[in-house]
Amino acid sequence: MILFLLTVFAIYKLPGKKDTTQFLGLSSLYFKVHYGKNQFEIPLEELNRIILEKRRKLAPLILGGIITSLGLLSIFLFSSGLEIVAIVAFGLLLTYFGIQEYVVIHIEHSNNTRLIWLPLKIQLEKVRPFIAILEYYLSKQNFPVLYVVKPSLTNVRLVHYEDKPVESDIPVFYTFRNILDSDTSPIIVNPLLLDMPITISGENRTIGSSDYLINQSALIANNQISFT
Repeated sequence: MILFLLTVFAIYKLPGKKDTTQFLGLSSLYFKVHYGKNQFEIPLEELNRIILEKRRKLAPLILGGIITSLGLLSIFLFSSGLEIVAIVAFGLLLTYFGIQEYVVIHIEHSNNTRLIWLPLKIQLEKVRPFIAILEYYLSKQNFPVLYVVKPSLTNVRLVHYEDKPVESDIPVFYTFRNILDSDTSPIIVNPLLLDMPITISGENRTIGSSDYLINQSALIANNQISFT
């Protein structure tokens, strides 16, 4: 896992079994997916379009409607035995999953199209910052600089100068835009140079956080903001 983290600068963690690692990952060269049967990486130069949307699963919706209707018809015309009740319940369960909206990532690359259905519990707003980074890349052919949200405590260390990752005493939060007072000099970073990735979460006006300090080599001076 540590070796993997050193190859990406942004990661969106997906729920999975304790002995597995499910994620969307982004490196300087690849968009990586490791979720269930979807385990692949796409070179960014082959990525043409990416869309974040909500969809319903038609198969369980249709099948659930058919099973429920037949079960109810059997109850009205014949009997309401436990078997029929169980069939109706199963049909209603399928219908329930069919009417739920899932977050889906629509990917177009080279001559291929992929749909990645994320778990039902995933909220669109949480994963949107990850997709926004990719959309920015497709638009600019570069990645956006990120701003660090400075904590209210002034004596908290945010930057390290060591040659290996250093854990932080508090989470370090990142945003796309400077949300601090304009009189405050912002901390700007090149995400590609971070020695540990940002975990995307999309909460409280931030795009994500890291449990590690910012390595000094990832900092961008205010007069070098042309990186964007």
